[in-house]
Amino acid sequence: MTEAEEKKKKLLSDRNECKAKLDKAENLIEGLKSENESWQMLLIKNKESKKSLTGDVLISSGIIAYLGVFTKEYREDCIKSWSEKLKHHSVIITPNFKLENVLGDQVKIAKWRV
Repeated sequence: MTEAEEKKKKLLSDRNECKAKLDKAENLIEGLKSENESWQMLLIKNKESKKSLTGDVLISSGIIAYLGVFTKEYREDCIKSWSEKLKHHSVIITPNFKLENVLGDQVKIAKWRV
């Protein structure tokens, strides 16, 4: 094989390699574009949950520290009472507070139920 043919073969190989890399990069960019919308929704949700983080953690801490041994009805009464007191002091909590929503991973919890 002549030197020119070897150079041509090398250039073709390099071109094919670059084309493959370009195709992979384009696929990655397209995939990230589709994720943009879900990221935007997640960002909005996180900004909203940040507002109620302090109140949610206060109630969660109280539940864990004090209410574990009591009946469900008593726990619900305490949570309602604590929520009202926090609102009275302008501490924001998540509407319809649930401990599993604050401290749990919904995907893992759903898997446990299966």
